[in-house]
Amino acid sequence: MAPSCSDLWGCHQMSSCVILDCLLPNSIIVPLTCHKEVTLRKLKQEIWQEAKKYPLYRVLGLPEEYVFVGVTQDAEQEEFWDENRRLCDLQLFSPILKLVEPRGSKEEKVLNYEISLAIGRSVHDLDDAKDNEIQDFRRKIIEVVGDAVKSRQSGGLESLACYQHPPELEPSAKLPSSIEKHLDEGYLTVTVWRGSSESTSVRVTWDTYPDGIIAEALTRLTIPSDTLGSMAAIQGASRHALKICGTNEYLLAGRPITQYKTVRIWLSRGKTPQFSMISRGELYSSLNTYEFVEPSYVRTSPCKLPSIPESLPLSLWHPSMDGRLKVHILWASYVNVRDAQKIYVRAGVYHGSELLCQVRETQHVHCSNPKWGEWIQFELPIQEIPRAARLCLSICSEKRQKKKEKVVGTLCIF
Repeated sequence: MAPSCSDLWGCHQMSSCVILDCLLPNSIIVPLTCHKEVTLRKLKQEIWQEAKKYPLYRVLGLPEEYVFVGVTQDAEQEEFWDENRRLCDLQLFSPILKLVEPRGSKEEKVLNYEISLAIGRSVHDLDDAKDNEIQDFRRKIIEVVGDAVKSRQSGGLESLACYQHPPELEPSAKLPSSIEKHLDEGYLTVTVWRGSSESTSVRVTWDTYPDGIIAEALTRLTIPSDTLGSMAAIQGASRHALKICGTNEYLLAGRPITQYKTVRIWLSRGKTPQFSMISRGELYSSLNTYEFVEPSYVRTSPCKLPSIPESLPLSLWHPSMDGRLKVHILWASYVNVRDAQKIYVRAGVYHGSELLCQVRETQHVHCSNPKWGEWIQFELPIQEIPRAARLCLSICSEKRQKKKEKVVGTLCIF
């Protein structure tokens, strides 16, 4: 258990018991004296016991239907989905908690909460981000995840079992000489257990598949070795699977048993491989089923970039250009900057490394919405521009604390 925090809602060295105000969905405030290291699950049970003494208890639902909400010391409202957390770990601004009915998908909210703990920032910050690159990546990665889940589910329970219990195989089925010397003329003996008390030893070749071992074991364990028994054993082999004893590894791939890494380790040590024969129905029932939950931000329409207004081509030698080079700066997208208050565009015309005219800059705008829509005019007659000249555009950022400029991107137009 993590150490408890001794600083709660600004009170240093507070006592182990605190008075917590609990706001219930039935408009009742329940003051509760509780230990500062109580878990939210235990706290919810104590609240329901105390709420019986107050009016409108009958309108309350089950405790599982509500989630705790509080204001943290960062002045942000937060939903606490992990009920294993302790009261002292919540870092509340004030000893007040509210119980509310969660809106939207509960599974999505729990997943967002776990992701927020993993990345160290709230998922809602990403939802509110105006960076089109971030939003585009989140939508594309969800498509990749959705396709992977559909592909996994299309193969049925057998494909799901191979995903949750991936076989650990060697790259090649060919045995090294260090393993071959432990075989008896290409044969090896394995022990197959059914249950905890019934077992049999099976002598098979090194390239026998798991289904062949199951069929031979069923023949020895159930029916006498005759033609009818062999046919029944072969048919029953498809309804069973082999599990390596002492591990959680299953022989589910259609490969020779000596290609499995664990089997080779046992053979290299001179030990007899031990397998447990289980029903595939029992294996499939123990699998964790996953349901792909599409996030809410995917179901909403993506924000679109502003469309470029249609206009007729304009020649650089048009009279409206006043004989000087002019550039129309509209906006920028996919600009990823940190600790920057404002960004701007710096433009210059170069011939090699020589600057042909004075560098021009746009207005400084906020980095969350970089739009300018202004013309930059150079004191350079168009007729005097060399053929190999380059128009260089740079996006620069201005830091918040220090008055320093940083170039975040450069683009040569021609």
